[in-house]
Amino acid sequence: MEQAGPVYAWDVVNEAANPQGTGLKNGTWSNPSSGIGSEYIDLAFNITRGVSKAKLFYNDYGWIEGGAKADWIIGMVRGMQQRGVPIDGLGFQTHLKLSLIDNVTELGKRVHASIGRAAALGLEVHITEMDVACDVAGCNPPSAELLQKQADVYAAVLRGCLAHDACRSMETWGFTDAYSWLDRCVAARI
Repeated sequence: MEQAGPVYAWDVVNEAANPQGTGLKNGTWSNPSSGIGSEYIDLAFNITRGVSKAKLFYNDYGWIEGGAKADWIIGMVRGMQQRGVPIDGLGFQTHLKLSLIDNVTELGKRVHASIGRAAALGLEVHITEMDVACDVAGCNPPSAELLQKQADVYAAVLRGCLAHDACRSMETWGFTDAYSWLDRCVAARI
């Protein structure tokens, strides 16, 4: 059975890792008593490959800068590859807040390294859901300084992507940052 219409990539499993990077989120699919158990990810990819020729991706948030969650996801994907599970790519959901970024240059280095780790697995990489919240107090418009820092963050992530042939896409969250889920004040300014 072939997927109707042209589909380039399919996020087969999205946000399965827990935020601490110690394993899967406890949920319907991953809980053996109410769902399938930890093998649900392998099953999802195998079933999807049977119905589509699209590139199959695992997509998650909170791992573009490295850390325990990144380590866990890389380990999970290596295991999938060893078991012959068809996976073609990894997506880095990239919801960032300026208030949590001390040094844009260091952020760029961490992004470059994380994309490199994913690319080393032989997989295509996408930056997904990219947005950068300015975190302004009291729903005030961001200052010129904050807007410049926001632009610098976008540029740092894009440079990290462009530095690797495996990174093929950088997708924003919404049409503009005015629609970011990170900044609840924006709707009042539109």
